[in-house]
Amino acid sequence: MRKALLKSVFLVSIFLLGSSSLESVALTNQPSFVLQNPAQTANLSSPSAFPDHDLLNSLNNHVKQLDLDIINDLKKTKPSDNETNISTGLIAALAVLCAAGIGALGQYMVAKMTATIARNEAVNKAEIAKLEARYRHTDKIVDYRLKQLELFYAPMSALMGQSGALSYKLQLQLSQENPIRYRFDSQTPPRLHIFDENKDTGEFRLLDQLPALRTSSTAWALVSQIVATGTEMESIIRKHAGFASENLISRLSEYMAHYAILSTLYKESETVPFNVGEHKVGYFPRELPGELLSGYRNVSSFLDEYAKATLKVLQDSNQQHLNV
Repeated sequence: MRKALLKSVFLVSIFLLGSSSLESVALTNQPSFVLQNPAQTANLSSPSAFPDHDLLNSLNNHVKQLDLDIINDLKKTKPSDNETNISTGLIAALAVLCAAGIGALGQYMVAKMTATIARNEAVNKAEIAKLEARYRHTDKIVDYRLKQLELFYAPMSALMGQSGALSYKLQLQLSQENPIRYRFDSQTPPRLHIFDENKDTGEFRLLDQLPALRTSSTAWALVSQIVATGTEMESIIRKHAGFASENLISRLSEYMAHYAILSTLYKESETVPFNVGEHKVGYFPRELPGELLSGYRNVSSFLDEYAKATLKVLQDSNQQHLNV
C-alpha cells in the first residue's frame, strides 16, 4: 500500500515538474512561420497540429495506470484504519493535483494555440496587404498599356497604313495617266520620279507636286482622302501624344509640320507644281510608319505576356485548391 502511494506521489511530482518545464520551454521557443495558403489556417484550429497534444495523452495514460495500480494494491492488502484514512487523504490530494496539473496544461495549450493562430493571422494580413498593393500597381501599369494601345498605337497604325496605301495608289494613278512625266525606278520598293523632257528631276514628293494634281480629278480625289486621313491622325496626336514612347515624339512633331503644310497647300488653288525639293523640310517622315508599328508590337507583346502570366496564376491557384 505504501509502495503504491509513494509511486503515485512520485508520478504526480514528475507530472507537475514536466508541465512547468514544458510551459517555460514553450514560452522561450515560440514557433514562427508564415502561412502559405488558407488550408494551413484550418489545420491550426485542430489541437493535433501541436506536438504538446501527444504529451497530454501520455500524461493521461500515466494517471490512468496509476489509478489501476492503486486499486490492485488495495485488493491485495487490507489496510488498517489509520492507513485507510491516510490513503484516502493522499488519493484525494493526488486526484486534486492531477486534475489541477491537467487543467493547467490544457489551458496552456489552448492559450498557445490561440496565440499562434492570432500571430499567423497577423502575418498573413500583412502579406495580403503587400500583395494587394503590388496588384494595384500592376493594374495601373496594365491600364496605362491598354490606353496606349486603344487610344494611340492601334488607331495611328491603322490610319498610317491607310495613308500609305492611298499614297501608293496615287503614284500608280499618275504613272498610268502620264507615263512620260511620272515613272517608277527599279528600286525595292520602287520610287516614283519626275521627268522633264526625258530628264529625271528627282523623286516624287506630294508637297512639291500637289498643285499640279488639281488638273486630274482621279488624282485629286486620292489627295483629298490622304488629307482627310492626315486630319484624323493629327487629332489623335494632339489628344493622345502622351501615350507615345519618348523616341517617337520627335517623329510625331515632324509629321505635324508636314500635315500643316499639306493642309495649307490643299486649301489653295494653284496648279503649277513647286520645284523638286522645295518643301524638303516639311516632307512626310518615312520612318514614322515603322516606328509606330514597332511601338504597337511592344505594347501588344506586353499585354500578351501579362495575359499568359495571369492565366498561369489562376491555373496554379485552382490546382492548389484541388490538392487541399
